[in-house]
Amino acid sequence: MSVFVRVAVAAVLAPAASVAALLGADLLPGADAAGAGTGAGLAAQDEDVAEDRQQAAAVGPSRYDRFSPPPADNLAAAANAACGFAPSLSAGGTRIEIAGTPSHSLSILRAEDGEDGADGVFRSFTARADAVHAFARFGELYLQTGHTDRDGFAGRVWTLDEAGEPTFSGPLLERGRVALACEDAQAAADLIHGELARPGHTADPVRAGVRAFEIGDGVEDWVYPRVDAFVDACTPEAVLAGLPAGASFVLTAEYDAQARFGESIVHAMSGESLAGSAEPMIYVVLAEIDDAAGFAGIRKLHIPLSWSDLPHGEGAVSLVFRYEAIEVRGWTIEPDGARGHGESAGGVESVSIPCADPQAGADALGAFRDEASR
Repeated sequence: MSVFVRVAVAAVLAPAASVAALLGADLLPGADAAGAGTGAGLAAQDEDVAEDRQQAAAVGPSRYDRFSPPPADNLAAAANAACGFAPSLSAGGTRIEIAGTPSHSLSILRAEDGEDGADGVFRSFTARADAVHAFARFGELYLQTGHTDRDGFAGRVWTLDEAGEPTFSGPLLERGRVALACEDAQAAADLIHGELARPGHTADPVRAGVRAFEIGDGVEDWVYPRVDAFVDACTPEAVLAGLPAGASFVLTAEYDAQARFGESIVHAMSGESLAGSAEPMIYVVLAEIDDAAGFAGIRKLHIPLSWSDLPHGEGAVSLVFRYEAIEVRGWTIEPDGARGHGESAGGVESVSIPCADPQAGADALGAFRDEASR
């Protein structure tokens, strides 16, 4: 299927917005405003857990608990208490679970009532526990998969009747990280790290932050089709799997048929601002990891399809325009894996992209532009 056809499919699927809302294709689990935890210390957290269990026992299990009973040996119980997440899962609630043998898994469960209240919506996001790390940022708890886990959090959604029986089920898109509002996010992150600190734990916070950028936040490929041939030519699979340090490499490439120029882009000949003007673009993401300094840099190149020249050779593919048409946006992945706020570096006239096979990379870009222009 051509890129042009795939973009058309997106328009056809627009009437199915209600289904997309249920599946949560572009949603992260939300904050749990309710809860009995105070985050004031382990003793208080233990008391809150016990109190919540007594209250849950008094009213009986919710339909969400009947569908997915809370494990008796949940290793994330103290972290849930720090966040204020009740052991019993009710509408609007969140629960983190670390359980399962012989290989532990980490799951994030989210419950909410449907619009009419008759059906409940239950979402789960699960990853290998040995590939997850946690960090706190601005009052939120982030759970991010490790750099060796390229599948990220696998998600699924169910609708449940009053008895907790499923009436619908469907997959959710994978994502590299999940953010949760949490009463004491730092305490919860520390508690999760304490449970996961065991032999075989493979999470590398900085590389996990880079990998999360690659996996994305649950956006369908028909929204931003991948330009895989270009990535394959420039960053061999074995290199991408390891996320090397010390040199910039192509992490992802995507196409946006509805892209628009940023605020800083001005046409050189006319002096006209192009801010907000539509122009199909390829987004190329470059990553560079600095192991010695303990951080990584991400650059996202917004490249219009209207380049004037495509020189290549000596380990790079270059794109050249007649004005500063390429917007560069940058992020920093910090030592704890957190992604800094993205900032625009303005426009540039040309860019050189590192590429293991420059000829194949140039051919892939040229072929993609030809296909997208049909």
